[in-house]
Amino acid sequence: MQIAITGATGHLGAALVRVLAADGHQIRVLVREDTRALRGLDLQTVRGDLLRATDLDQLMRNAEVVFHLAARISLDGDHRGEVFRTNVLGTREVMAACKRAGVRRLIHFGSVHAFQAPSADQVFDESCPLAGPDAYAYERSKGLALGEVLEMGRSGQLETIALCPTAVIGPWDVKPSRQGGMLHDLWRGRLPFLPRGGFNWVDSRDVGRAAAAAMTAGTSGEAYLLSGQYATVEELALMSREIIDHPIPVRIMPDAVLNAIAPLATWWSRWRQTEPVITREALDHLDAILDVEELKAIYIGPADLSLALGCTPKFDQVETPVVKAIERIVHAAKAKGKWVGIHNATVAYARRMTGIGADFVTVGSDLRFLVAGASEVVSEFRRTSRSGGSGAD
Repeated sequence: MQIAITGATGHLGAALVRVLAADGHQIRVLVREDTRALRGLDLQTVRGDLLRATDLDQLMRNAEVVFHLAARISLDGDHRGEVFRTNVLGTREVMAACKRAGVRRLIHFGSVHAFQAPSADQVFDESCPLAGPDAYAYERSKGLALGEVLEMGRSGQLETIALCPTAVIGPWDVKPSRQGGMLHDLWRGRLPFLPRGGFNWVDSRDVGRAAAAAMTAGTSGEAYLLSGQYATVEELALMSREIIDHPIPVRIMPDAVLNAIAPLATWWSRWRQTEPVITREALDHLDAILDVEELKAIYIGPADLSLALGCTPKFDQVETPVVKAIERIVHAAKAKGKWVGIHNATVAYARRMTGIGADFVTVGSDLRFLVAGASEVVSEFRRTSRSGGSGAD
């Protein structure tokens, strides 16, 4: 069977391609630059863009089934619109191209995050409502795309199946994915704390086999959650320690702190430096964070805050959105009885921050101090040389 795939170079795509190749299908994939996950495989490749109709037409020529896996994941909003363009507009382009090419079935990869999570005492299944306008950018985009894919199938315009995996782990995660990156950091001892909670983890190979089965199984216009086994992150760490036979520190983060920051999904990005520490979502949950009893102080990183607000990353900010956000954080922290600090480039700005209520400030950096010290030594040497002194005591 002739099959076309978007997102084949990602973690799930790499697993799916290997399942389909083992079954003897002819596979054509849309790629951009990084094709490490496909090395050694006998595939047809189309270099192109998800939002370019001509590239999609070339990809889907004579294809009977299309797998749409390409997506943009973000933990920090959608400042440049890439999440919406890729996840929503890209999905619309794929559906339109499928109709033009006469594709028999489109298998769309959604996500568990496309749904609104129910309360802890309720069952999480496909009947849950889709993520709405109040959800984070990634969740909102996946919910919107999933809704359009399902409606396309139910209306009879195009046969569609949607697969929504939970947290995926497994082989061929070469980039790596966020889950894979977390595991790598865990193995290398870069995660000083682990959350007490857990998640449902599913093997990428199982997802690949389920997707292959969806070429003929399933009802058009329906979504299917693909789940595996629940495990806490602590259990995952202990299992990893046994497998790699290497000591892994297992220190658990207090529940109250975890509950405050878990919705942000950035608890590990501090150590990977893949996302700004302070995000728009963090500002949305400022009160919840400050309500954590164990939390004693808030420290503001102006550069991260600037990035989160779409401004130029810098210290000693004068841009209005950042200044207002700093004032909001300071006042909210003081109202909750928390200490608040901020990093500054100059003494003058540090004094300004203490003036609006900051309890502690840091000024400059190691590099700045080294440069200043070196400049002072050079200046002293030049001064004493001009005056005829030896510079020796």
